[in-house]
Amino acid sequence: MVKELIILFIVAIFIRIAVGAINFLITNRKNKIEESKNIKTQTDSNFNQNTNIENNQIKITLPLINDDEEFSSKDAYNEYVNKIGDNFVAKNQLKLTDEELQQMSITDAVEMIRLECWAMEKLFTTSPELKNLITERIKKIQNAIKQKLFNLDEIFVVFSKTTGCPYLFSKTFQQKDQYVCTHPQIRIYTKPILKIVEESLENDGDFEIRKIENGADKTGIHDFLGQSFYMDGACGIEISIEECSFTNEELVAPPDFSNVPEVSIPVMNPDVMRWSLLISQLGYQETEDGQLIFKLYYGHLMNSLQNAKFLMPLKPGENFPKPTDKAETLTLKKDATFAIATMPGKNEKNAVMLYTDWKRLYEHFGKDEGWNANITTIDGIISIFDCAINVDNKYRTRGFYITQEDFERFKK
Repeated sequence: MVKELIILFIVAIFIRIAVGAINFLITNRKNKIEESKNIKTQTDSNFNQNTNIENNQIKITLPLINDDEEFSSKDAYNEYVNKIGDNFVAKNQLKLTDEELQQMSITDAVEMIRLECWAMEKLFTTSPELKNLITERIKKIQNAIKQKLFNLDEIFVVFSKTTGCPYLFSKTFQQKDQYVCTHPQIRIYTKPILKIVEESLENDGDFEIRKIENGADKTGIHDFLGQSFYMDGACGIEISIEECSFTNEELVAPPDFSNVPEVSIPVMNPDVMRWSLLISQLGYQETEDGQLIFKLYYGHLMNSLQNAKFLMPLKPGENFPKPTDKAETLTLKKDATFAIATMPGKNEKNAVMLYTDWKRLYEHFGKDEGWNANITTIDGIISIFDCAINVDNKYRTRGFYITQEDFERFKK
């Protein structure tokens, strides 16, 4: 009993030391949130105190802050974190009742997970049994978060100014004689910590926060995540921190085209998009580490191209069959004419424009410009044309260029 009290006391002290400084800093190179530890903790009453006195003890009731509210200041946030740490980490180690799981906000839940993971990392005396117990409690909290996520009014997402898409966060590690990277995930935040996050991004040129509204029918967040996963290639999400993450299939089921004729299946290339976006985010690298990461991403990109199907913009001419809203196979007459979208390429060879999906095609050409599309693979045209994929005048680095030499080298 004495030992347990000592441990709880140490946890509380650790949390107090770390609390005041928690800024959700995003670093471009590490692709993770760092903690800054220079903000003094003071008392502030501008958040939901939710305290009751019961049997001469102060009982904290949830939520401590609603997901549609904001902290009035950093001091208010620091006091909030102290309360979470004292009452749900140091005292109870995330042992929540079903009622508390129901009542807590997502902001409350993420803060509990963050502080508990931080405390466990600092307490080297934590037993394997306790770690397993805490892990199970974190899973219960995460299950509760999943049930609440799609009922929020809005979420706030980190976007890349370079790509115009949600920023993909991934880490690269060396394992024996090869390099591997973690599954790229996007990062979202709830409204209460929005100002803290925005302040941390003031000096970073590539990040911006965009609001995603859920709408009256509560489908906006679901639709946004579905597009991020199955068009842009994100493998999951992190809510504020790495320790609170969910895979794509945990949140949004992949599209089921099992009963759809092949000709009607929409063209989507999440694998191609994933690696092209990561390369675009990375930019030109002079360091050895940066070049190794680029080679890793580039290798994955080239592998994803081998069997991918693309949209080749096509503008109907004379005697061309009238297009319909349905995807279908067309038979052309001998005198039918059409134009394809090409651009000057390398070594006096023209390049044909290809797109990973209709969204990217229409972002460049526009829906009212008369362009249709043919479905093709790179293998079918690379001997005639180089391929310029996802050419876009606004987000130029989001696209990429493939020569026959590039393609054949990886094909082997």
